[in-house]
Amino acid sequence: MVSNVARTDLCKVVEAASFSTTAHNNHPRSFIKGLEGLLMYSTLSAVLALCFGIAIQFCDPVSETHVFLGLFCLASAYTSWASRRSAKYFRIIILMFAFQGFIAGSFYLATFYLGGGEEYQVVQSLCFILYLFSSGVYLLSGIPIMREVGRIVDYYFASDEKEALPLANTSRRFSKGGVGTVLLIVLIFLNQIQVAIDIQLTSLAGTLFSDLENGSQAKFWSDAVNIPLWVASMLACGITEISLGGFLVIKWRECLTNRYMNEWMMFKRHYKLQMTEGAPDNPDQRISEDINRIIDGGGFGGGNFSGMGVFSFTMLIVFSVLSLSSFAILLWKISPDFVISQWGLSIPGFLFWVAFIYAGTGAALAHLAGKKLMGLQFANQRFEADFRFSLVRVRNFSEQIALLGGEPAEVKDGQVKFGAIKRNFLEIVRVRKRLKAVVYFYDKFGPYLPVLVAAPFFFFGNVGFGLIAQASMAFGRVEGSLRMVINCYSAWSEFSSAFGRLRTFENSLALMHDERGALNTSTPVLHDGLALKWQDVTLLSPVGGLISTPLRGEVHLGERVLISGPTGSGKSTLFKVFSGAWPWYNGDILIRDIDSLTLVPQIPYFPVGSLLNALSYPRQPDEVFRNRFVEAMEACGLKKFIPLLDDSCDWMSVLSGGERQRLAIVRALNSAPQILLLDEATSAMDEAAETDIYRYIFSEMAGRTVVSIGHRSNLRTIHEREITFAVPFSV
Repeated sequence: MVSNVARTDLCKVVEAASFSTTAHNNHPRSFIKGLEGLLMYSTLSAVLALCFGIAIQFCDPVSETHVFLGLFCLASAYTSWASRRSAKYFRIIILMFAFQGFIAGSFYLATFYLGGGEEYQVVQSLCFILYLFSSGVYLLSGIPIMREVGRIVDYYFASDEKEALPLANTSRRFSKGGVGTVLLIVLIFLNQIQVAIDIQLTSLAGTLFSDLENGSQAKFWSDAVNIPLWVASMLACGITEISLGGFLVIKWRECLTNRYMNEWMMFKRHYKLQMTEGAPDNPDQRISEDINRIIDGGGFGGGNFSGMGVFSFTMLIVFSVLSLSSFAILLWKISPDFVISQWGLSIPGFLFWVAFIYAGTGAALAHLAGKKLMGLQFANQRFEADFRFSLVRVRNFSEQIALLGGEPAEVKDGQVKFGAIKRNFLEIVRVRKRLKAVVYFYDKFGPYLPVLVAAPFFFFGNVGFGLIAQASMAFGRVEGSLRMVINCYSAWSEFSSAFGRLRTFENSLALMHDERGALNTSTPVLHDGLALKWQDVTLLSPVGGLISTPLRGEVHLGERVLISGPTGSGKSTLFKVFSGAWPWYNGDILIRDIDSLTLVPQIPYFPVGSLLNALSYPRQPDEVFRNRFVEAMEACGLKKFIPLLDDSCDWMSVLSGGERQRLAIVRALNSAPQILLLDEATSAMDEAAETDIYRYIFSEMAGRTVVSIGHRSNLRTIHEREITFAVPFSV
């Protein structure tokens, strides 16, 4: 015996558990825990090593560079320690760069104190870059919107669920989060290698132009031999990145899709959600499209859209920041050579500042031109979904529309919905036109700017042609990295709108969790001999309005009871309450065996597939089911469908109303319920067929409880008792 109150409390506990399983797990997987510990202690070791180095420096004149390096290391150590409060996805990146900074710093200090430190200024600069990036990611992870992004992303990276990997000759199972962590680290490392190769190719290009300028043919061909090697290395890294990145994206998407599918379907939320006021539109699209958009924008996913998501933004930012930092160092090294001796003018880092100002101005203009795009993208998804949904409804109800002659009305409705798409699309075109003008100008003018800026220095004879070529390439990389905001503005707006929709969907699911168990404050006792009892039950609408007057009633074990009453008196809604699909009510409902309660609605549902699968739904069919179905179908006048049990079809569209109802009763009886609720489940049959079906139901349900909703007089004669509801409640 289970009361509704007890059931509600149980659902509340289970649902709360499902939503409280956040990404910030206090007991992470042993793999990630060990990795974090290694990176943490490595960073702290770096602090000690660099502080020791600074202390040694105090014996001689203090090196300002080493002091700053030590301070940066201390800041990175703090962010590594403080990142335990950050999302695990961001923490992986923070700790990885902190660890690399420790390796680079240790290498620099070792070589410096051995007497060769002055030759490793690039390594010293690399330490600053890595520590700055680590601290920057930590600060970024604290922004409210990024905390939300990290929380959703960590549903995968903090997952302890085990799974087998498609590896040869292994049956080991690995945690999803552990696999994701390893893949993310490897992919970032590959990204860093590509930046290093790009720097080598840029330096090699400058060397080749210098060789041409100097007429050094032998040296030119000797240097040119290295080009295929570096290009092949870049190609290998790129192909590996695509392979591993695709695997990470699909596993990541699978994890999030399963989570949101389960949350949507759990406790009948998919039905409750569409009944609530202000419910998010098209939850199916949130799961099927927006998750993919959030992860990588559809770049790997093979969807009909292309953009950027968390993964692709991460790879782009890592590549852009490292390229910016590395090539900025190169630009800064070259810039002191750009001196106009006739004027006595020397500008430190001249080309870098030109690139910075040029790209910064472009980013500001791009923001001004495209700031409305985010809201327009959000609205576009909603309008497109509404239009698509209206067309799907025409397909699903084509027979009814054809019989009513409703084609003109459907065309008009489609035109109205498409009109909203058209107006919003034209506004998107107007905004993108301005944004495209900014992007196009900066794309086309950017390659010429370094040449125009460096040309006067070349004409004054301060630099050679090889240095001009190298500076132009480095300028292009720096300016391109800084111009990331311009190029990605449209993609960022699409990502933000998709993330906003998914977050709204998740918040709505959380509110549906709050709906459960908010009512009922007492637990009456269900006396022996009773199967169902409802006491002072007032049915409510999802917004809190009253649907019915207070209802009272009870049904004994093994009894056949008919519930009747005028339309709108709450009969079907009360059945929904019994099944757990309608949480909006006051009062007490008690059910003896809730797990063995089956409801047959007036319009049953059958999934696409074989008839055997449709009859077994939601369970999986077997041969025992087949034999039971054959017997029941013969008894219910469905003998002609027995040869079609293995045929696949959309049974909702080919079966008549009466055939669907008969098959639904066959399916319900196969589950052997202790309590069978029939909500006008035979309304599509004539009275004679209805009477025969009920006699068969009663024979199969001997000793068990049957409660029916109906209006026909023949039902009164075959049921033992009738409960009549009052007239509908009027507000």
